[in-house]
Amino acid sequence: EASINIREAEERKEEFLNTFSEEISKILGKRKARSVIDQMRKHYSLSTTEHHGPITHPNSLNSVLLTAIPFLTDTEREKPGNVIVLSCANISFDNPRFPRGHLFTGEKNITNQLVLFSRNARPCPVVYFPPYDKESITSALLRNDSWLKEGSVNEGVHELVSKVLKNIYSKSKAFKFDNFSDQVSYTNFLLWQEIFSNKNQKNAPDLIYIEQEKIVIKLLKDYHLNKKTIVNSFLFDPNYHILIEKYFNNIQGAFSLKEKYGSFLFWALPKGKKYRIQLWRKEGRLVSEDGLYQVRLTPKAIRKAIENKELIPSTLLSFVMLAFYYGLNLRGGFDQTNYLTQMKDAFILMNKKLKNTLEIENMLDVPTDGLSLIRPILAFLESKEGIKIPATGLDFYLYSNENTLKIITEIAKKVTFEEAIYRALPSLYRAYCPQEYQQEELLAITEEEIDELTGLKNKVTSFAKLG
Repeated sequence: EASINIREAEERKEEFLNTFSEEISKILGKRKARSVIDQMRKHYSLSTTEHHGPITHPNSLNSVLLTAIPFLTDTEREKPGNVIVLSCANISFDNPRFPRGHLFTGEKNITNQLVLFSRNARPCPVVYFPPYDKESITSALLRNDSWLKEGSVNEGVHELVSKVLKNIYSKSKAFKFDNFSDQVSYTNFLLWQEIFSNKNQKNAPDLIYIEQEKIVIKLLKDYHLNKKTIVNSFLFDPNYHILIEKYFNNIQGAFSLKEKYGSFLFWALPKGKKYRIQLWRKEGRLVSEDGLYQVRLTPKAIRKAIENKELIPSTLLSFVMLAFYYGLNLRGGFDQTNYLTQMKDAFILMNKKLKNTLEIENMLDVPTDGLSLIRPILAFLESKEGIKIPATGLDFYLYSNENTLKIITEIAKKVTFEEAIYRALPSLYRAYCPQEYQQEELLAITEEEIDELTGLKNKVTSFAKLG
């Protein structure tokens, strides 16, 4: 039985790797896909920390840079490695990570918004969204010109922003994709290469940024909708549905039957609607709260709805597949380490009830506590007034110099994990301590004060000064 278990796990791994390879090949080419899969055969691990969009928010830059550090410091490496991200596109365009475009720091420390889509896109989910077009780039270039006239950016920054728009976002291949998600994967890859190309950094890894939902949907269609797997039972067996509602209820990323957060298995995006809507199980169907959208829980109906781009896999369904069925080591933020662990416990309880011994054995060793530090610790700009400003992805391109990589690698060597957590405490306190228990004196503590008290002020230095 142990040998059968090992063989089954390897077959599943091959399913995932083949699917992942196909998607990477479509966007970045077969050669890059081979490089990624070769790396994943040695280290079956990737990040699910990020939200899908241009690599812009300081939190996103920090977690990606932290993953890149081992590659940057490995002088013996013969081939470039890859920072591999399965990012979540089941977010709206008004997400704080700003998937509508790029953020960057201009004159007087003002954050400029270089957008690819108008504000009308804000309620829409990123998943399935149409691509930006040449008109979008023209508008962004005009916006950049107006910043120069207003004095919001200087001539050097203006020139570099125009270069990014013309040389990366206006590549002919970028306009051939039929969705924004693939454009993001392609342009993030190119921008990351551009960041390191003029720094003589031979060991810089490539950035592989692929939409999570796209992979899950392809795996569903190819291996689970019409084949007897536990994922198939998870989707279509009423006996499983009863246990899903029992064991996964009130877990973040899953759903709450009472509080009405989350969604059961999928979210819906009905034709002509901007907002995604919740679905609940009712009499063998997935039904919206108002009853206007319904889909039968059958392989044929679910396949048709997926192909019509009406269904979006929930976080629960995605992680049951990626972590518990395919056995991936997923790294995520603080929330993920909690809810993925809770999901694993619930999955084990459900399978014990169903006497699925083999499934429990397959996923017992799957880690759920892989933490990716998202609070900025590596990349900072320094204002004329001496204030540290967390750098965005575009800042990292605009203001980097010949010393930048040396500075961030030195920070990574000096700062301990404990110190990094200390620095994140103000944001963690606001995010996780219930508002009624928050204390004014604790809310007043800043990251800068923590830097002073812990000595991080002397370890965390800026890679560039403004002005």
